[in-house]
Amino acid sequence: MEDSTLWRQRSSAGLPYRTLEGASGSVNYDSGSITEKYLIVATDLLAWLNAGFPTITAPSGVIYYPEQPAIPGLGTLVPTNISFDAFDSSLPVDPFGADSGAPDGTYGKFMVLTVQYGNHPANGSQPDNNNPYTFLNISSNASGVFLNSPLEKGALWETIPGFSKPYSKIELPGGVVEFGESTVVDNQNIPHGVIEPQVEWTVTWPSIPFTYFRDILMPRLRARLGYVNSTPMQVLFYAPAETILFMSYSASASWTWKSGFVGEPPMSLSMKFIEKNFITTVGPAATGGATADLQVTHNHLYRPNIGYRRLKVNGNCMYATADMNTIWS
Repeated sequence: MEDSTLWRQRSSAGLPYRTLEGASGSVNYDSGSITEKYLIVATDLLAWLNAGFPTITAPSGVIYYPEQPAIPGLGTLVPTNISFDAFDSSLPVDPFGADSGAPDGTYGKFMVLTVQYGNHPANGSQPDNNNPYTFLNISSNASGVFLNSPLEKGALWETIPGFSKPYSKIELPGGVVEFGESTVVDNQNIPHGVIEPQVEWTVTWPSIPFTYFRDILMPRLRARLGYVNSTPMQVLFYAPAETILFMSYSASASWTWKSGFVGEPPMSLSMKFIEKNFITTVGPAATGGATADLQVTHNHLYRPNIGYRRLKVNGNCMYATADMNTIWS
């Protein structure tokens, strides 16, 4: 085998290699998976692994996202899995120098690196601290809350269209019910449901440096839990103020094969937000004029016979507000 320093190809980290098998894989409308095989110097293996899956750091309290090497020529797919094996099956390999005193010829000099490339989480661009869409994963689930409200004043039983006149009345214990005309509801315990549409948002932040999570992120989470947003929330597609409630979060350690993380593993964070954000109509009695649209938020409650109103206790709204955008800024 020729001297590896004479090999023409170099990785983005400057490591020499030769292509053994070119691109093979599959691509569909949304995602792709491509595999290539390279011949590398065995002692370069760790450098290849560290370059393929670079460590996220937080120098001076600012998260730094190193760029992953993209598949040559395409740029939108990055390593998702790297496997390796000896090039010469008759010789073992010692890429990590575990047997430094072995005689020459004991171990093979070269390895085969199989790199599987997949979708870049930021669609081909390096994560940007000023653009949370490039490092956060966002999902949503729309549902609703069903309120049980006392029956509104002015509720009527409607007529039955086309009901035969001879059967337009029926005797009940409470009196005569007219089927041929609308009648006022005077029954007890008639259910009256009010539907409040809500959206549950899940925002996931993977691979957060431990010191950043402990010293910067945790104080931010504690200070905003149970609050609603004071300004439009960028990451949730600019949801208006007071429509997003920071409901809960969960965090876990992301154990890694990389060295230097003893007692300080990278962290993964999942945050739950509840959006209460819809439009209702307010009548002339409330506006002093024509009907108007009211945007309902977490600081609005349904008042029977009146509609949604802001509720204040001792001059304060039910939910205090905070700038949720500063959680990840």
